[in-house]
Amino acid sequence: MKRAATRYLNFTKETLESLPVPKSGRVVYYDEDSDSLGIRVEASGRKRFFWFKKVMGIPRYKPIGSASECSIEAARDAAKE
Repeated sequence: MKRAATRYLNFTKETLESLPVPKSGRVVYYDEDSDSLGIRVEASGRKRFFWFKKVMGIPRYKPIGSASECSIEAARDAAKE
């Protein structure tokens, strides 16, 4: 199975609201302004922010929160911490 290309977007309220919902599985997008902030769009329609970065060569993932409950600015601040 071939890995999908990494998708980068400028996270704004309008771009996040207009993201297409996949028929199955999930799709991941990363913020152009923050190298470690991403959003996962699931087939159920749920959109969740997350932090992802390699720390000492080990991939690390931490959920930040739902896009409906967390602002983009708050998600960017959480990703910087």
